[in-house]
Amino acid sequence: DKVQLHLENAMMEQGKKITNRYSPGYCEWALSGQRDLFAYIGDHPTGITINESCLMQPIKSVSGIIGIGDEVRKRPYGCDICNSTSCAYRNIRRKNQ
Repeated sequence: DKVQLHLENAMMEQGKKITNRYSPGYCEWALSGQRDLFAYIGDHPTGITINESCLMQPIKSVSGIIGIGDEVRKRPYGCDICNSTSCAYRNIRRKNQ
């Protein structure tokens, strides 16, 4: 949250906007997407590594991307921004409606 807020404020000063943050394992982005993110970072400058199952060490680590641009938009989080049909939260929400 802090990184996203800092980035949003910095980009606002430059007249840019940011998108929602997205992470491998959510909204139909396969967890194996971690490999691509780690390839962009390089030789583990953060000290965080991934194992064969694409899980990060230390366990509480988080990865993801945030888009930056003139015409991008950040939307409130919720099921309407995610297309996952297998999400447990989406299925619970449908049952309660």
